[in-house]
Amino acid sequence: MAQLATDYNTMEMNPDSAQGKLSDTFVTKESENREAVEKLGADFKEIIAEVKSKLEFARDEYNYWCDEAKREDDEMKIYQQQYYEEEERLRREAAEEEARRKREAS
Repeated sequence: MAQLATDYNTMEMNPDSAQGKLSDTFVTKESENREAVEKLGADFKEIIAEVKSKLEFARDEYNYWCDEAKREDDEMKIYQQQYYEEEERLRREAAEEEARRKREAS
């Protein structure tokens, strides 16, 4: 029985008992816990804002490079069309030149 009394005296008060809720230890720990939770909440809000900012930057970069790739693709299509038109013009001129030579030869 003496051992139980010693153990009880060294243990913290039960925070759920009326006596425990009034103890200085409970009030101090409760306020420290509340402050710690509020600080964690503020830290998380700050980190979330930073992550959102980085995500927005990444989205803007992605959209920029997608637009840049589309612009270059459209530009290449124009160059390709000009190339084929030039090839067709050269073939037509070569065919006309060949026909003119044949007419002159006959």
